[in-house]
Amino acid sequence: MSPEPAAAAAAAEKQAYDRGVTAGEISQRLQGHDEHLRHINGSIDQMTGAVRQLAQELQASTAAQKVRDAEVVAAAKTLAAETERRRSILAESTASTDRVFSKRERILGLVLTIVALMVTVYLGTH
Repeated sequence: MSPEPAAAAAAAEKQAYDRGVTAGEISQRLQGHDEHLRHINGSIDQMTGAVRQLAQELQASTAAQKVRDAEVVAAAKTLAAETERRRSILAESTASTDRVFSKRERILGLVLTIVALMVTVYLGTH
């Protein structure tokens, strides 16, 4: 064997070794990337689940808000009808008596009646 074929064989062996090391490094990097992608996919699945849950909660909240809005509208209509009924009753009573005394006038009338009664009793007894 001459030194040249042995050197060529050693060089070929070295190249094969280097290719194997490079392939191993690439395989190791790809395995790391695969693990990283699995982690990302798991995170995406968690986020998808959280978004679905939020969407369901939003739908439930919207439905509940619509029910509350309908209740408020119904209560407002009832209150408006009752207010109108009371106004019409007051208008009828005012029209029938042509005069409604204020609270101050009623109290003053009561006080004057009591004073007149006391004067009458006093004068009748003395």
